[in-house]
Amino acid sequence: MTVIGIDIGSVAAKAYIISNGSHHRAMIPTGWSPREAGQALIDQLLDKSGLERDRVERIYCEKITTARKLF
Repeated sequence: MTVIGIDIGSVAAKAYIISNGSHHRAMIPTGWSPREAGQALIDQLLDKSGLERDRVERIYCEKITTARKLF
């Protein structure tokens, strides 16, 4: 199972991917657009893990309502 967890705050956006026992994390400044920050984190995690987007079964978001509408 492959899952991504995202926490988008007012200053920083953080994310974690877990897939079959391996994990990777990323953190970036949130900037003006939480939506763009969330997508950038997903892209970074997929690059780090070498996984394709269609392998991700769930994405969990915290803190900001607009981030939940991303996925």
